Amino acid sequence: MTQRELILYLTPAGQLAEQCDEFLRVSGARFGLNEDHAYPPHVTLTGFFHRDTNRCDAVRAEIDGALVTFGRIPADAVRNVGLHVVDSWVGLEIESTWAKQLTAHAVDAHRALGDEDRLRPKDWLHLSLAYGLNDSQNPNDSVTMAHELVDPEAAVAPDFTRSW
Repeated sequence: MTQRELILYLTPAGQLAEQCDEFLRVSGARFGLNEDHAYPPHVTLTGFFHRDTNRCDAVRAEIDGALVTFGRIPADAVRNVGLHVVDSWVGLEIESTWAKQLTAHAVDAHRALGDEDRLRPKDWLHLSLAYGLNDSQNPNDSVTMAHELVDPEAAVAPDFTRSW
């Protein structure tokens, strides 16, 4: 049995996406790459979960059903709380009752079978800009750059993305 690793997340679009992309480009060139450079800017809705390859189409259909139920993302569904720093993590804290309800609906709609992982919703919604910094990377440098390049009040314009 072959399994695939899956995850659900929101990705920003519009002005915020452009600013995050610029931050990652400039910070990577100036300070070197960190773990955050391995992924597009996103807000994680669930932890990683594993499904048998033969079940991936069913998973997609179940998640698509949740999206149909919830419809398009309302303009005010996602709100940036602000830029935060926790140890060596730098990013935007996000509030979204809509995203949490969508995730809960997706979890209810999709049940794990056998030895598969259950979907685990994330409690803390955030968009990471820098984490997994190495010893030579100072989090304060990333904070300063984030304040220069990322406006926490920028339009979020989220899109729902499934990563398969």
